Amino acid sequence: MIKIHSHATLEQHGIKNLMLMVKDTPEENTAIRNAGGTIGAFGAYELVKPSIGKSCFAVKIKDKPMRYVKELEIPNQHLTVRPLDRVPWTLPTEPQPYGTVEELWNEVKDCIHAHVDLPEPESYDVLTAWVFASWALEKWQIAPYLFFFGTFATGKTRALEVLSRLCQRGWLALYISPASLYRPVENWRPTLFLDEAEIYGDKHEILGLLNGSYRRGQFVCRQRENADEGGYETEFFDCFSFKAIAGTKELAKTLQSRCIIFRTSHATRKIKFFVDEQRCTELRNKLLQWRFNTLLTEGSEGTEDARERAEHLVELIGNQREVELFYPLISVAPNKEIEKELINYAKASATRKLEELSLSTEATALSAILQAKERGLMKNGKLLISDITLTANENLSFEEHWKERYTSSLCSRLGFQKSRGAQGKAVIIWSEALIERLHKDLRYALCFTQHDSPAPSEPSVPSVPTSPNWLKDRKDVTE
Repeated sequence: MIKIHSHATLEQHGIKNLMLMVKDTPEENTAIRNAGGTIGAFGAYELVKPSIGKSCFAVKIKDKPMRYVKELEIPNQHLTVRPLDRVPWTLPTEPQPYGTVEELWNEVKDCIHAHVDLPEPESYDVLTAWVFASWALEKWQIAPYLFFFGTFATGKTRALEVLSRLCQRGWLALYISPASLYRPVENWRPTLFLDEAEIYGDKHEILGLLNGSYRRGQFVCRQRENADEGGYETEFFDCFSFKAIAGTKELAKTLQSRCIIFRTSHATRKIKFFVDEQRCTELRNKLLQWRFNTLLTEGSEGTEDARERAEHLVELIGNQREVELFYPLISVAPNKEIEKELINYAKASATRKLEELSLSTEATALSAILQAKERGLMKNGKLLISDITLTANENLSFEEHWKERYTSSLCSRLGFQKSRGAQGKAVIIWSEALIERLHKDLRYALCFTQHDSPAPSEPSVPSVPTSPNWLKDRKDVTE
């Protein structure tokens, strides 16, 4: 269908005497293969594998019974959709009733608990919420990542295996090259599981894919050789989906900030040796039914109520990035008690991340700047970078000592303006406005805690002497 603007509308845009040619023949459907999707706001379909027969689509249209088809016509999108022949995840067999959402929640939680031993009991509700949220990807603007971090043989791979059996289109992509992920993730929208993340440490492609697909509407670009015309051309991929990562080394800071982090350790209780495939299949079937019910009866994240809810969560949790991560999880909570538990977990997660950020090199540099000023090393509103370097190195081992060039780079990252002082030595220029701004940044709260204690209003009482010569050591005593 072609929409034609009226003559008045065209004149409003300064366009006159325009002749429009309209074809009478209807637009033909485009035939594609995929794993499922939505039909506007009134329908959804998903690839299933019945116990008897080949893969097909389970289709649910609002207020109509479930049906199973080999081919689906979507007229308003001019699409003919056919099932994928093969997919790298285990399919549901058919949607099944699940009683109440709370009952289904407890079933999924118990299944995870039976297979995975985690140090924090609250982790199981977080993982259960993540599983539920993955079945309603279309509702979210942010798809939070999971990161299982620990030494060898601490259950990281097992966590990925179980979650991949429970999540929507859970693809455990083992030892896959980054270049092989772009098109499948864009076309299939799987929940992607990447094990042994350390093997991707020097692969910028995988980091770009993960960093660039955390938020809806972002695109990851790649260069590919154009065999016909020569040279290279740029391709853009929309790889938005839920993802979970496991590894023995920390991720890049930019990626780790997009993750809910679980630190794993050796199991302290008996867990299932093999994954219970039958139980996981039953839960996938029930979660598929929950997906249809959720997408066809509830609003999206972009509604006014959702925005107000997100703002309220920022006030409760105190960290906007953590709210982004936990918003989908909190939204699927089946009752107020679990919702409160997830909010408290988000608060604790935000606190842990801030404490870790306080140990960052930027925080160390800021502490050294504040300490150098307290020692009276600032002259005419300037601090020597060499003095800042010496101050920072006092708390570092010899192997970790900074060079002045490195300190200079950190000062620039903090926002300080650099200049040349006496004898051409590099300095930073003190700025009260910048210091006030950094003071309000929660990442640097601990830096100022050590330097904010007010000076005593009267001389303090000397402490108990620790050596017999304490009187001689007093600077205010003269011989």
